[in-house]
Amino acid sequence: MNALATWVDRLTGNASARNLGRCINRSHTAVSAWMKDGGMPAEVVIDIARCFSGDAVEGMLAAGILTGADLDSGGLRNAVRMAPTIYLTEELHFRSVSWEEARSSGVPWKPAHRRTPIPTEGITD
Repeated sequence: MNALATWVDRLTGNASARNLGRCINRSHTAVSAWMKDGGMPAEVVIDIARCFSGDAVEGMLAAGILTGADLDSGGLRNAVRMAPTIYLTEELHFRSVSWEEARSSGVPWKPAHRRTPIPTEGITD
């Protein structure tokens, strides 16, 4: 079994080619062929990931469309580069001070899981 078939089986709970095809609006024969040779197109990998609430990047890696080097070229470094300075400053502040220190300085302190998400609209390279 190839890496792509393993990813699909794990994600879908071993769904049949017919059920996969129905979910992504493609023929089951095409799905079977892609599963055998591992040559699934990127858009199909994305469709499967979306249909089964999976990680499309994992699927792209399993299908050989992306490599680990592709992920290293973006990822965290790229996210930090694109993040607004105010969010980076806030993050550094929260990591460097305790709750008591933040409270006494008058800066509102929020636990990590309650921080405002970084907006992505309007951010360009």
